[in-house]
Amino acid sequence: MTKPRNTSPAPVDDLKEAKYFHGRNRILRKLEERMEQITQGAPGTTILIQAEAGAGKTGLLGAVRQRAGSRGWQVAVLRPQALWDADILRSALGQSEAETSGPNPTVLSTIDVLKEQPHPLLLLLDEAEALHEILPEQSHEFKTASRCLRAIHNGQLERPVLLIAAGRARSRAALARLHVTRFSSGCYLELDPLTDAACRAVIQDWLQREGGAEGDPGAWVDAIAPETYAWPRHIQSYVEPAAVWLRQHGGVMTPEGLTKVLAAGEENRNRFFEALVQGIPEKDAHCIAQAFKDSDRVSESDIMDSLRQDYDQEGAQDAYFRALDEGILKGAAPRYAIPIKSFHDWFLDNYYYPNVDQTTEHDSGEVEP
Repeated sequence: MTKPRNTSPAPVDDLKEAKYFHGRNRILRKLEERMEQITQGAPGTTILIQAEAGAGKTGLLGAVRQRAGSRGWQVAVLRPQALWDADILRSALGQSEAETSGPNPTVLSTIDVLKEQPHPLLLLLDEAEALHEILPEQSHEFKTASRCLRAIHNGQLERPVLLIAAGRARSRAALARLHVTRFSSGCYLELDPLTDAACRAVIQDWLQREGGAEGDPGAWVDAIAPETYAWPRHIQSYVEPAAVWLRQHGGVMTPEGLTKVLAAGEENRNRFFEALVQGIPEKDAHCIAQAFKDSDRVSESDIMDSLRQDYDQEGAQDAYFRALDEGILKGAAPRYAIPIKSFHDWFLDNYYYPNVDQTTEHDSGEVEP
């Protein structure tokens, strides 16, 4: 039997729950409505939240977990392996392992484990894109995971169960590979940047509650907010050094302090970008940057043409999917983009090398050989 890989691809550090959560109210209302419907007898289902690295998927899952707990739901955070390994699933549910020795050993499937309790159950699966290649399709584990997911998705567990899966670009394709293909209305969600008001509220909370800022933090909020593009991970890049600086200086906000905070935030943001591109070879990055040199959105064929400069057809296809998996590309046919304007600009600055002409133009307008 072919064994599954025991570990999923190493993710970018995008797993911190939001300390101060604002926004996403429309999505939270939808999720709470679905929980209420399931509690009232509607069949269980799967909700997919798809977004780029740093969009706040995990912070949103944390907020959903809190709300579900307050409603009396049992909540379990799953690793992908819990879908085919009953012992891992039991551990996630806080249950002891079944007795597997002696004259009458108990051998339960993951579906059996999920049926054991009557209470409403919320399952949270982060980094769902890892399911895309973690299992060989003909393996026993793949078939078990597929049966488990379909039983949840189709409400066949004889109890209220809701699975919320969150992940990056290929998460929907990963679930489709496991035969979860159709989502009810409102059950496929994509995360956009926060609203400006939510972004500013998060920044202000950090400055005042974490940093102890004295007086009106408006000037600092005004300066930090545009640098974050209202992207939760970017906000984190700036507010953490801001809070540290304020604590070290008694909460006093000065122009010098703001300058240092903005520099530290940009450095943190760039480190995050560097971590993203570590998942692809440098020559892939050069090819992709070349495809985007003249446009913010390009077709798959544009990307493939650029990759084929360094690869044969199969290698170019592998590189293309690698970029999707790592969050370098977002979108769906026929148009793709490099997510987040700040990342797009940084990516081209670092990986697009235009051909240098043999002549140099000077300010005078003369051309020197």
